[in-house]
Amino acid sequence: MPDDKNKKIVFLFARQRSGTGALSSLLNQHPACNYLGEVFGDAIEQHPMHYFNWLRDVVTSEPDLILPDRSEMRLQRYLGHLRESLTEQVLILDVKLSQAHQFEPYDRGVNARPNLFSMVKASGYGVLFVRRRNLVRTYLSRLSADKSGIWHATGSVQGLAKLQVDTNHMVNSLKKMARRERYIDNLAALFPDACELEYAELFDSSTNSLTSKAAQALEVALGIDSLGELRTMQQKLRPGSLEDIVENCAEVRLALAGTQFEEMAH
Repeated sequence: MPDDKNKKIVFLFARQRSGTGALSSLLNQHPACNYLGEVFGDAIEQHPMHYFNWLRDVVTSEPDLILPDRSEMRLQRYLGHLRESLTEQVLILDVKLSQAHQFEPYDRGVNARPNLFSMVKASGYGVLFVRRRNLVRTYLSRLSADKSGIWHATGSVQGLAKLQVDTNHMVNSLKKMARRERYIDNLAALFPDACELEYAELFDSSTNSLTSKAAQALEVALGIDSLGELRTMQQKLRPGSLEDIVENCAEVRLALAGTQFEEMAH
């Protein structure tokens, strides 16, 4: 078993519906890799390595660890717990951007960058960014998951009705998402050496494997090989053109005409 101190910790930062589920199903087939999933998410009871499961146990004997000024100590202790508990050489923590606020010191203002990013940078941990820059497809993916209740598909999904899109809600949501993307650009600039992966270039849909570009980038970032030989177990929930997915497609295209999102509908 690798020395605990030599195990590689990697933080993967992404938004929801950006392909991380498919990526996790592929990476977890590699014997040297453990993609831990959303350790700061809401599935606490289903996740034995979840941060809050660990914290709930440790604060019974060390209550002061919960104090805001102990955030750096808390993060390092948690990562040490993962290193001691898991056997794989590479441990990947999936941190959605909405979950990055768990290590704030005393109040720094509502617009302050989450302290987690500064701590990750200062500690020199590995960093991946997974981006899905086609915001129209991201919006439709979230809408589809909300309506169907299916967030991840491991086989073909039959009988899904086309989506009826509220175009006003869509355009307003896309504007908010675009502002969020600019915020993510600023976060990514903190990590000039990070591996950044784009959803559209992540998988070869004909083989369910990583593209050669993505496989090579990940092998370098994670320090492991043979990723190109693996296949993801998950499928796109709604592949195809906009017409295949959206019932009121003409209304959607009209609402997007002349906006910065128009090209994303193709």
